[in-house]
Amino acid sequence: MLNLVKNFFSRRLLFVAMLLGVFGTSHNVPSHELLLSAGVTDRQHKTFYYALAWHLKHEGPWSNHPSDPGGFTYAGISKVAHANWHGWQYLLENGTIPDHVLASFYDSIVWKPMMCDSMPPELAFYLFDTACLLGTPYATYLLQKSLNVTPDGIIGPNTLHAIRSKDTRTVLSKLHTNRITFHKELVHKYPNLKIFYNGWLRRANLTYQQAIGMLSP
Repeated sequence: MLNLVKNFFSRRLLFVAMLLGVFGTSHNVPSHELLLSAGVTDRQHKTFYYALAWHLKHEGPWSNHPSDPGGFTYAGISKVAHANWHGWQYLLENGTIPDHVLASFYDSIVWKPMMCDSMPPELAFYLFDTACLLGTPYATYLLQKSLNVTPDGIIGPNTLHAIRSKDTRTVLSKLHTNRITFHKELVHKYPNLKIFYNGWLRRANLTYQQAIGMLSP
């Protein structure tokens, strides 16, 4: 498993992971309160909708940039990677995809696999955005690297224990630094992606500032 993680930077696995993200432009989206399901009161559930709204704010409603390995995307979802997703039928019939369908997608594909409900909301917020942009395999690797946990590609008991035993602010800082380094290494290895570099850095910095702002004084 460790060798598999180390091989994440191969071209084939890079392509697969990058299909999970999209490099769009900012647009106005409903506030996270409007995305909340009726009766949602617990903090972690609210954090999911807040993180989702933040993610959608930094994605165009749709994108089909020639340099984006993900091809056509809607709200950050690649049609190449998720060709059989039922949400595309909504887009075909109505020209848009309902918020609850988007929320269900991101909950099952990103939030739950990253175990975001089992970590501090501030870290969950930043990690979710990282996973949406880079893909869950890379986000897991960067998190485990930040925690000094042997990378195994799984956010399980060892990783969660490490999260609970460390200061959240420190983990966020290390994760942010590793995310920035990842972007730098990515464009160095794949120069055609340089067009997205400034946008990636801006998004990473804004998301980090937002996460830090969520911490208690």
